[in-house]
Amino acid sequence: MRHRLLHYIYRPLSLLLVTLLAGLLGLTAQSSASSPLSEGHWVRLSVTRTGVYKVTFATLREAGIANPAEVRLFGRGGAMLSEVLEDNSLQLTPVPAYVANDAVYFYATGVTEWIPELSRQTFRHQQNIYSNQGYYLATDRTDLPVQRIESQGAQQATEPAVRTSFLAHELYEQDRHSLRASGRLLFGEPLGGHPLTVPLTLPSPLVSDAEGDLKVAYVGLPDKDQSLELTVQLGGETYKDIIKRSEDETSASTYLAGIYHAKSFAAKLPSEAQRVETQLQIAPAGRQSYLDYLTLVAPVALQYGGKGQLTFRNYSATPGAIASHRIEVTGSASALQLWGRTPEGQVASLPIAEQDGAVTFTGAVTSEAGIPVEYTLFALADAYPVEQVVALPHGGVRLDTVPDYLMITTEALRPAAERLASYHREHSGLRVQVVTQQELFDEYNGGTPDATAYRLMLWDYKRRYEAEHGAESYHPLLLLMGDGAYDNRKVSQDWSARDFQLTEFLLTYQGENSTNVYSYSTDDYFGLLTEGLRGVGVGAQPLSVGIGRLPIRTLEEAEAVVDKIIRYDSEQVPGVWRTRACYVADNMDGYSHLGEADGIAQLMERLQPELMVSKVYMDAYAHKNVGGRTSVPDARRKLMDELQKGLLLLDYTGHGGPAAWSDEQILTQADIVRFDYPHLPVWITATCDFTNYDHPQTSAGESAMLNPTSGAIALYTTTRVVMNLNNEQMNRALHESLFTPQADGFLRPMGIVMRDAKNALTDDTMNKLNFFLLGDPALRLRMPAYETVITELAGVSLDKLSEGESVPLHAMDSVQVRGYVASSKGVVQGDFTGRLFVTVFDAKAPVKTHIDNAPDKDPEKITSFEDYPGMLYAGVAEVKEGHFDFSFVVPKDLPYSGGNGKINLYAYSDAKGGEPYEAMGVSHAICVKPGVGEHSVVDTVPPEIRELYLGHPNFSVDNPIGSTPLFVATLADASGINLSGTGVGHNMTLVVDGREDLTFNLSSSYTASEMEAGVGRVLYLLPELPDGDHTATFTVWDVCNNVTERSFAFRVRDGQAPTVVESHARPGVLTADDPLIVEVYNNAPGVEVDVTIELYDYRGALVALSPQMVARSGHDTPALIRWEPKLQSGGALLPGLYIYRLRMTQGDSVPAYTSGKIVVR
Repeated sequence: MRHRLLHYIYRPLSLLLVTLLAGLLGLTAQSSASSPLSEGHWVRLSVTRTGVYKVTFATLREAGIANPAEVRLFGRGGAMLSEVLEDNSLQLTPVPAYVANDAVYFYATGVTEWIPELSRQTFRHQQNIYSNQGYYLATDRTDLPVQRIESQGAQQATEPAVRTSFLAHELYEQDRHSLRASGRLLFGEPLGGHPLTVPLTLPSPLVSDAEGDLKVAYVGLPDKDQSLELTVQLGGETYKDIIKRSEDETSASTYLAGIYHAKSFAAKLPSEAQRVETQLQIAPAGRQSYLDYLTLVAPVALQYGGKGQLTFRNYSATPGAIASHRIEVTGSASALQLWGRTPEGQVASLPIAEQDGAVTFTGAVTSEAGIPVEYTLFALADAYPVEQVVALPHGGVRLDTVPDYLMITTEALRPAAERLASYHREHSGLRVQVVTQQELFDEYNGGTPDATAYRLMLWDYKRRYEAEHGAESYHPLLLLMGDGAYDNRKVSQDWSARDFQLTEFLLTYQGENSTNVYSYSTDDYFGLLTEGLRGVGVGAQPLSVGIGRLPIRTLEEAEAVVDKIIRYDSEQVPGVWRTRACYVADNMDGYSHLGEADGIAQLMERLQPELMVSKVYMDAYAHKNVGGRTSVPDARRKLMDELQKGLLLLDYTGHGGPAAWSDEQILTQADIVRFDYPHLPVWITATCDFTNYDHPQTSAGESAMLNPTSGAIALYTTTRVVMNLNNEQMNRALHESLFTPQADGFLRPMGIVMRDAKNALTDDTMNKLNFFLLGDPALRLRMPAYETVITELAGVSLDKLSEGESVPLHAMDSVQVRGYVASSKGVVQGDFTGRLFVTVFDAKAPVKTHIDNAPDKDPEKITSFEDYPGMLYAGVAEVKEGHFDFSFVVPKDLPYSGGNGKINLYAYSDAKGGEPYEAMGVSHAICVKPGVGEHSVVDTVPPEIRELYLGHPNFSVDNPIGSTPLFVATLADASGINLSGTGVGHNMTLVVDGREDLTFNLSSSYTASEMEAGVGRVLYLLPELPDGDHTATFTVWDVCNNVTERSFAFRVRDGQAPTVVESHARPGVLTADDPLIVEVYNNAPGVEVDVTIELYDYRGALVALSPQMVARSGHDTPALIRWEPKLQSGGALLPGLYIYRLRMTQGDSVPAYTSGKIVVR
């Protein structure tokens, strides 16, 4: 064994408590343990466009500000945060304000910024991709610094010329749809048909002989080896641009939605025009092409029309130049004010003079760095009113104690997040903080939504932690509980539905590329906390945080998923399933998927040899074509059987999408929604966009997590298209991180598994971004933590064998095995008393692929892979006070490959200190040799079929069954049932109507009894059979080649009333607070049935009655009915023996019943 007990209690950490200094509230990265929002009254103000805004005293008082004249403003408005950490402030940014006329006036930045391009002396626009509004915070806390807009004295011009014009900028942009449902870019009108006319109205007329910077951004998709030509007409002039299809773009053509161009033209403009029209057209017509945006930056006259606001900027050849300005004004200028705003955000009121229908002033053109200073001419009466004023309901989110685990959620989902947090505080020893994203936006960005604010909160805690702990790094966990959208603002057509608009989503981080295979969406961005990496791409930066996401939309979904997580982590549901992993590989493509999956399976056998690996490689199975659709039914059935048995891990490599795995749909979303197998594996899906959670439709991967009782407990999965080679590297890294313990001996939490796996892939800076953890990052894999050790095998002490040496076994040998259960340090666990599950395999052997999957169906191109196809024995033994002793008989017919087989062991006992008390182990010290052993078993008695039925125990030709009946057989044999599958014709089989396509190998469906040696059961759900009369023959062999055969007839009639075929209650022994789970097989899989459960004490008195519940069994799985029984008086059940009776009906059908025993202790 390789790891310690599952639950790891985090060590307490001493923390640095930093005192907030009010004077440091400006532009600084200073961390603080105290939030300014924790005291006083705070309100949130919203803005849309850039300019001067006002909020009245009356409005502020209504929102709770007692003294509006003393108000302080903070925030950044609609400007996006920098993606370079150290460019941002960890404190709220103060905003200068002007108080007059019972109102507060301030200069605000809207959601469209115009950023100077100094090299070209123009401006480019940046649209806020996270919010349609910008926000500021206001408070009446007088202990915080205040900034007021003061008057500035007269300045002396350093330029001789008087400025009478400025560079105006206008934008046309329609965000209607995304071409790939990925990335930041949204597009507007099509360009491939009639010419598109784009009108622009400038704030004042163009100057004479003006030349402007006309920029057109668009996307087009030429045919292979072809090009598209964009024609732009403006003011009688024509401009052109050409898109050509490059070789690289052609090779990725399957995923290419368009080629993006942003072209600038030096455009000649019509003199003194204020409204200009631009015509755009793509040729050849009919090709997929769309406009992103059109901008025009052009010199216009400094003119003010007498109302509204005039905002202007200019460049100068001399940095820091001061110039005189003349602004033509319509009407009186007596009420006008002029505010100037520096690039650093300082605002001052400048003196102006009225002169001959104009106002003049002298002021700086640019800063000393050459960045234009912005001026606004306006009257106070024309200040824009703030659009919303909302009182903040919270008091800041900065904790005195740095958390280990941060959960970001929405207000609607907060109750579920708080419940999960409480569980982890109590059971995992984690310091957990739950915040809503709006609380976080208020704290770190003045209320404006921005994905970078998520990072800033973690960066803040990192700086505080590392200031106290020096070289010790801060590596927290982060859970994003809430759904996401690739269009964060939800302005495009795909997100226009009312439900989407009314549901708060968490933000997503989208790459800038939005048109081809390299577009990505990643949660990694939120965990990039290393400073000093300016210019380094997202995928090349180290991850500091273990991140998981639960894309949940409703509180009902959230509560169900939290229930599921807590059940997985807390309920003791032992079973061999905890030692089983399944690897699924797509077919075709030159066996590439098989090779990748088998390489990962072999890695698993090295990392964790105690686990039993099952391989479902589609290349090894025949195709079936029905109605023009190809399927691989045997591979699909094998996968469903493996899930029903229970798995610790499920891994898929191959083609896929949001709705299915593989072109043959070996697994579909419809399957996942119907799943109700009880044991939840972790899924690794190395396939394309299986979990594109940021799309409007729910993906199959999401369904696996949202299934309340089945599916997956977590998924390492993908949001976008991913590449084969990189997938294999990611899969390997995940396995190494998942199954290699940390230095402290514990398995990593699932979020840390993903973090460490990605950090190990230094050469992959793109593909890995599309992998993410769908699940709780604090969970750990529920793998047995103790060891089973075999000390003696067939009379040979194993500690006397050299490495690689084995004990020879022969056909018909009775093999005695002894051993013990130990801790990871080798200490025998004397208090371990329970059950031991034994599975013995013959040596590895090659398994050939099927001719249907061979290239060109050439028999010479069939390949093979190695597996353990021969099971020699499966049984159950006892462990007493830490020791075990059992025996098995080697089957008579074996291929004698000469290689080493293996013995897999799994044991469980009663819980120890609240922890699972389970052990597993493996020994490869057996080798089956030719010949019969000296002390071989002599057995001529064939297996006993104690029970056999189909559909229900009373089946017969006169008592029809449903079309997908369950086959049940109870078997007994002193020597053991033959499960090896290696003897010719000696498989355990069921043959229906003598048909080869209805011949089923049932060896893997055999389960040994825990109560009686040599006894076991077969449960196998048949595929859909046609109505009518049928015959079947069941054949079973024992290890001594004795055979029993039973033939029977039955009649199928679809639409039969449900009949209980089989039921099991678990746990068989429970405490008064444990839920009772009843697994029920019936003859109507896929049909919803109504269920109630009655509970009787040993005297036959009814003591508890469940409410009516709805259940549905799958085609391969039982229905799971979960009930927490309480006495009818409301009290807990008393210790003792109880009988449950389950009643099942469908509509008005006759009830079906099943019953069993449970013990309450």
